[in-house]
Amino acid sequence: MIQRLFIVLLLRLLGGAFDSPAQTLNTDLSAHILWEVELPNLHASSLSTATVDKNGDLWFVTDFPESSRLAHLTSNGKLVSAMEFPASFGPRPPADVSEFALAVLPSGTIGLLARYDHASGKRIYFDGAAFARLDAEEVGIPKDIAGAGPEYKGFLALNDEHFLVMGDQSPLVLIRIDARGEKTWRRSLPSSWVLPSGAALENGQSCIVSPEYGAPRLHLVRLDRSGSIQHRAEISARRGLATSGPDGSCVILYDRGRESQRYDFFLTDLDASFKRQWTVPVRFDRPWGGTFHLVTTSDGYLVVADATKVLGPLFIGKYDFSGHLLWSLIDKSRHAPSLVAAQAEAFYLVGAGLDGHDSLSVIRGH
Repeated sequence: MIQRLFIVLLLRLLGGAFDSPAQTLNTDLSAHILWEVELPNLHASSLSTATVDKNGDLWFVTDFPESSRLAHLTSNGKLVSAMEFPASFGPRPPADVSEFALAVLPSGTIGLLARYDHASGKRIYFDGAAFARLDAEEVGIPKDIAGAGPEYKGFLALNDEHFLVMGDQSPLVLIRIDARGEKTWRRSLPSSWVLPSGAALENGQSCIVSPEYGAPRLHLVRLDRSGSIQHRAEISARRGLATSGPDGSCVILYDRGRESQRYDFFLTDLDASFKRQWTVPVRFDRPWGGTFHLVTTSDGYLVVADATKVLGPLFIGKYDFSGHLLWSLIDKSRHAPSLVAAQAEAFYLVGAGLDGHDSLSVIRGH
């Protein structure tokens, strides 16, 4: 009892923190499924991203046996297309691999980011990135936006009709481009910052969270549309994901280590001046590794993760904008998804199929 009281008091000192009310975990996802479709011969990689267009349709990159393709599903679950990328998006020597990310501007323009890499022995080298627009189901001509160096896997749609590209490692690089792929600025952050995650805020601003390599520390910065840092903060943690909240807030999912390589997760809200508004624990017990996701719906935040092992039982927690837990579940019959996207109050899970099913599962839930 005394130990629990101490933990609660410590959370409050961390900035408006509180303990979520106790709530029984549901044991399966079925009550939250609006529809589920299974797509044979498809695979979705967690290295890619999923996005939702202005009609509520889902877009993601999938691996066919022979190539990567761009999949498009309607909000009713109908597969519209799974088109192969044009040869112009193929890797260019020395690169031998192409990987992709997607983002949608408020106007509805879909941006496609391709990144390239190659391996030599045990090392992987990153060979730059290119951008193209998707118009009427056709991919435009790719435009080179970055050369060799960082791994350009982060891709955000900003609310002022620009995109933000994030490059991980050697050093961390941010590049702002317009809807045509023209660069407006490029900014470098410390080379010890890795694995960035970002969120689009109001007026073209953004929030970036990045772990420090080799240290249990997260760095947070809030950038204005010109790339200037407006606010900074640090959190004692090892990993973090960012999403946007109401009134210009930046919401972070982060973890802290404890015994036996198990980690405690927390969700925290920072206002426009980076003052903490609240912090709540995310209650699932899991070892180091695996996947986790954080997205904003129209009525709160969705945390999705593998609950006990890599790609193991599925955990989902839904929180309102004040950090109160609305519902949560652990489904031991399903895998954790490779991709997650939000659409209004609903969400999409790509790859959260039942054990023993080989087809790619796509779920629309609420």
